Amino acid sequence: MPSQSSQQPQIIQYSQTPENISFASHKRFFDDIHFPKGFHRCGDFTQKEAEILVAFGHAMAELAQGKRLPCNEEEQNFVDVAQGNALPTSLYERIWSKYCKLAQGKPFYAVL
Repeated sequence: MPSQSSQQPQIIQYSQTPENISFASHKRFFDDIHFPKGFHRCGDFTQKEAEILVAFGHAMAELAQGKRLPCNEEEQNFVDVAQGNALPTSLYERIWSKYCKLAQGKPFYAVL
């Protein structure tokens, strides 16, 4: 008879705690005002970009607004980009810049 311990899944332990991981957040990010259909269905973001915004957007917003202090160099670079002091280079910086640009709204041209 096989032992019960061999059938249990292995638990993988990470050396980093959630506080040390870049853009760690326990909340999902939504912007129902600018993207009422959600990031996945609006057509402006790829599937990967939408998933990153939903998973890490809350932390990105807090960093950009100054409500949260950066915990590492990657987050500090993100804050510099969000403040306009640097150009976006990382994936997170490019996605956040794209989100901010699209959240400002698309220009409306009236034909008279």
